[in-house]
Amino acid sequence: MISLLAPKEDKKKYSQYLLRSYIEDNRKTKWCPAPGCEYAVEYIAGSEGYNVSSQCSFNFCWNCTEEAHRPVDCGTVAQWIMKNSAESENMNWILANSKPCPKCKRPIEKNQGMMRLREEERWRKTHWSDILIIMNDGRAINPC
Repeated sequence: MISLLAPKEDKKKYSQYLLRSYIEDNRKTKWCPAPGCEYAVEYIAGSEGYNVSSQCSFNFCWNCTEEAHRPVDCGTVAQWIMKNSAESENMNWILANSKPCPKCKRPIEKNQGMMRLREEERWRKTHWSDILIIMNDGRAINPC
């Protein structure tokens, strides 16, 4: 009916929606998760493991749609991704809120207008712009 009554442009949209609906409703098919890929993959039951390959040559896990990770289970991969994401956020924070010591190159934290450096189990406060360390007794020293 659609092919007889609808304009050519609408027929194309309808066939795309029909294909998308079939892929997303079928438990044995999934879209390839590779960026920009428009291929779908069918999982053949009884095949060894959950690693599948798309026509674009992207290999991924059928269960979690992450990159292929056999023999590691999906839960471990999810934890690894979360850990890496958290470490990335930590690194962003360190880059935004610290400066490297001019001598030893360790990051020095900026804290309310002052930087703090823990070295030899003593806390020393440093002015953010000068990298001049003020000891607890008021003496000014070089950071390293």
